[in-house]
Amino acid sequence: FDLAAADVEKFKRENDMLPKFDAFASASQDIGRSTSANASDDPFEFGIGLKFELPLARRVARGRLAAAHAKIGQLSQKARLVANKVEAEIRDAASALARAKENLQLFERSIVLARALERAEQDRLSEGESDLLRVNLREQATAKSRSTAIEARQACFIAVANYRAAMGLPK
Repeated sequence: FDLAAADVEKFKRENDMLPKFDAFASASQDIGRSTSANASDDPFEFGIGLKFELPLARRVARGRLAAAHAKIGQLSQKARLVANKVEAEIRDAASALARAKENLQLFERSIVLARALERAEQDRLSEGESDLLRVNLREQATAKSRSTAIEARQACFIAVANYRAAMGLPK
């Protein structure tokens, strides 16, 4: 956004509405012979003056000033909107990261539990109280838990990348 240019435009339009006051001085000297028959001409002349202008039709200047103020307001609103969007993206990314970490912890805990059940079923098999089908089902449950934990770890990496991107941090 070009807020600085809009500020400069506003100051210029405010200046357009102010009265103008100019002072000037001039000096001149003729060289050579006079071309006039009048002998009273002085070869050296000096003059000073003041010039004051007050813009009477100031509606145009007021309109331009109002437009400059409106442009500054518009740019400020756009900047606020962008800041709000960035803030929302950061909050969303932080929330997604927190959820991904919680899920990862839960799925890693489920691996521990599934593995414990698998070992217990293998112990029962060695004691003759279970069969290979039940052991196989427990092994499949452990494999499924590990697979889900891998997906949760991937989601966690993605959430970290999204959070870093929202924060504007390097890889």
